[in-house]
Amino acid sequence: MDINSTLGALEKTIFDFSGDNPEIITLVTIVGAVISFLSFLGAGGARINQSRNSKNLERIVKDQPENLKKILFEGREKRPVVLEELNDTDTLTLGLEELKAASEYAYKTVRNNRIMTIALIVGVIAATSTLATTAWQTSGLREAVSVHDSRVEFIVQRVFFGTNREIEGATNVGPFFGYNSSKKLLTGVADVTIPNSEDVRRIGEIPLPKSFTVWKITLWQQAEDPKRHFSVQNVEILEKDEFASLASEAANGASKYPKTAFVFIHGYNTPFRSAVFRSAQIAWDMRFDGPAFLYSWPAIGNSLDYGTDIASARSAAPFLDEFLELVAGLEGVDQVHLIAHSMGSEALAEVLTRNGLSFARNDETKIDQLILAAPDLDAERFLQITDHFDNASEDITLYASSKDKALLVAQSLVRTNKPRLGFVQPDGPIVHPSIFSIDVSVASTEIFGINHNTYVKDRTLIDDIGRLLKFGVQPPDDRMPSLNAHDTPNGVYWRIRE
Repeated sequence: MDINSTLGALEKTIFDFSGDNPEIITLVTIVGAVISFLSFLGAGGARINQSRNSKNLERIVKDQPENLKKILFEGREKRPVVLEELNDTDTLTLGLEELKAASEYAYKTVRNNRIMTIALIVGVIAATSTLATTAWQTSGLREAVSVHDSRVEFIVQRVFFGTNREIEGATNVGPFFGYNSSKKLLTGVADVTIPNSEDVRRIGEIPLPKSFTVWKITLWQQAEDPKRHFSVQNVEILEKDEFASLASEAANGASKYPKTAFVFIHGYNTPFRSAVFRSAQIAWDMRFDGPAFLYSWPAIGNSLDYGTDIASARSAAPFLDEFLELVAGLEGVDQVHLIAHSMGSEALAEVLTRNGLSFARNDETKIDQLILAAPDLDAERFLQITDHFDNASEDITLYASSKDKALLVAQSLVRTNKPRLGFVQPDGPIVHPSIFSIDVSVASTEIFGINHNTYVKDRTLIDDIGRLLKFGVQPPDDRMPSLNAHDTPNGVYWRIRE
């Protein structure tokens, strides 16, 4: 049995033992990490005892990854800090590659010391299985070594965008996009600051400055602080060649999501700035290190303009088509994932079904994982055009919720009570052989609000999106143990356990 099979069996054992109990997972993680940590110290000690001077110590670790050197051998005074940080499973997750490299190195170091070798093997296997399981189930694919550095008060997440919005002015950070159509595709980048303190924001949250507004007139607004708020640092329009070059550079430099891009298409009632924030939040919370793309169509940003937004979403199809062709053709990008939220699914449906557009007809530009998040599509219409979605993607995942108040309004008022694809009916969500339908209603934390952002407001879902994009595991309960399968005459759907 090879090492990967062994680790896989160990991970499954942890899954079966812990179920979906985060306390058990955390406890096992801490125990495994401590065992591994002590083993590494013992292994290092076997070699360090030969010479205590700093030159020999440096020679011991010179071939190791920089992040591993920092954790294991930066100095005796650092070791208690690492152990303390193990109390929060989000602050330290060792990746399989780093552990594998460490085990190979440590084995060479202590190959003549049988006791140390046995201790090392036990520790590495325990930590690998438990910590990898935590990364898989609880931490949402954190970086391979991710020690929270409180000295970094905020990070900057770049978003590559395409839009057919018209530029209606300028701000101190770049152009201002309104809700009229430019009738052409514009491309560029937006750099977003995100607070790096867990005291300021949690997964899925987008903290903004407080303000006081009357009749859409802002009378007072708190000063923007990147340490406490999401803020736009820079917006720049780029020619397509420069845009493609920068995006390809980001794709080629990615290590966690190599040669991978994801595209986010926002929903209705969403201004450009809000769409940029949401794209940055999704990318950062998944720790997505490839190029994150946004397509922003001219939504008005007013909940009363639902009908106008539908027309705008559909009319954006030619420009969205051009943008998807551009992203799929980037050098260094082998996989393109797409998340269509709310009415963004309407724009995508137009791309996939309208004659004369090229993306759906190009066999080389297939979407890998297509996620329809609370899609505002007529369910009956979707079932008629499902083949178009299926032909354009490898897998389709539907996140639906019975607590999505915006979809309920659309269903009952705007669409004369026609079921919406993203809304869970009393007998469950829409089921079709070509899609993996998941009822995420219990993941909602805003039961009494217009909870149209369920898919990003809950850690369970953002973790699942990350796992799906990174590993592509289907069916859903193979990657999310908290799901129950439900059989229906039309097929199976999954529901998050209460």
